Amino acid sequence: MKELFSKKVLSIITVSSLSLAVGAWAYADDALKQISAYQNAGITIKVNGSSVDLSSEDGMMYPIIYEGHSYVPAKALAEAMGGTVKWNNDTKSVEVTTGGAVPSGAGIPSKDNSSTAPAAKPAAGTGKGPVAFYTPATPASTMFEENKKAAAEVLKLYAHALKTGSTTELEAWMKNNFQESEWGSTSYETASSGLSRTLEAYREEYDDQVLRALADSLISKADSLAFNEESEYSDDTYAKDLEYFVDVEGSGERGMFGVYFFYKLNQDTNKFYFGQAAFY
Repeated sequence: MKELFSKKVLSIITVSSLSLAVGAWAYADDALKQISAYQNAGITIKVNGSSVDLSSEDGMMYPIIYEGHSYVPAKALAEAMGGTVKWNNDTKSVEVTTGGAVPSGAGIPSKDNSSTAPAAKPAAGTGKGPVAFYTPATPASTMFEENKKAAAEVLKLYAHALKTGSTTELEAWMKNNFQESEWGSTSYETASSGLSRTLEAYREEYDDQVLRALADSLISKADSLAFNEESEYSDDTYAKDLEYFVDVEGSGERGMFGVYFFYKLNQDTNKFYFGQAAFY
């Protein structure tokens, strides 16, 4: 294991003012107005103290800042408050309700419809998965920031595997989160084989006491998102690699564990999909 030292950096972002516009308008050519606004990925939206999940099938739905006001996605906010949203094309309105099933051109928010049932929450201990898809316009730096929490969660599963030798939870995480390529295949078998070899090597080199101590250190650092200076990303045309490393120490040993997130371009859909992960 490589000896390293790290600095812990914590960034706390608060929102002091929030404006939400949800309602109806007469849809016609003269109702549309092209504006110049800013998308602010640094703003966190909270409902009753809990952060709102701004992810969607098309990527993150960050607040838009226009003339000093914040405009947030109606779907994400309504669902965080236990409601649902649908686009009513007959009345040209975005309708927010507090319950009930919701049925499934510029200016029409057709992708704001809520699903007929709330999204299933991950099982306890499985961790929050990475963002599934990104457009080519999304820089790797943004992808890196948005996936930090997912990296921390899977590193905690990795720590459990280091302590127990069991890959069951990690393999379940990979099966649940790997997206298919344009050929309908995933990299699960390759990733699972690589994981098994990595764990075998660590467990041959270190005894259980040392591995437990290092794994506990990894969990603590992951909970704090304390990624070290070796953590980085690459921004290529057909692939985006996100690398998250954590310095650990315990039982007189110190070193580094980490995970690589690999995004690949699906040239049929022209989107980057989360295709594989590898562990260090």
